[in-house]
Amino acid sequence: MDVSRGDMIVHSAQPTRVSNTVEAMICWFNPKGLTANGKYIIRHTTNSIKGIVKEIQYKVNIGTLEKVNVQDGIIRMNDIARISLRTAQPLTYDYYKENRHTGSFILIDEFTNETVAGGMIVKEEK
Repeated sequence: MDVSRGDMIVHSAQPTRVSNTVEAMICWFNPKGLTANGKYIIRHTTNSIKGIVKEIQYKVNIGTLEKVNVQDGIIRMNDIARISLRTAQPLTYDYYKENRHTGSFILIDEFTNETVAGGMIVKEEK
């Protein structure tokens, strides 16, 4: 058995999900806005993986909790948004609703090393 930093050991009766793409809700912390196709480091549990924001699906109006289309394609500081992430290596995760420790992550700017967002992995909308 080969186990490395960031690997997850789980019980066979409770398998986790493994994928290169995840859907997430994020809160953006940085004055520099998030745009689609932005490259970041995803810090998930003890694992750091390079990733890209493939799509910004919508923002959430904080006052009404309604979905708002992203007209300019940019998420600004303190915005809450639904995004699609693609990772360089498969990510082993649970949905945040099931396990907040393995369902949460932070995004780090790979050039400045700043934490730019916090996120929760959510189920795909159907």
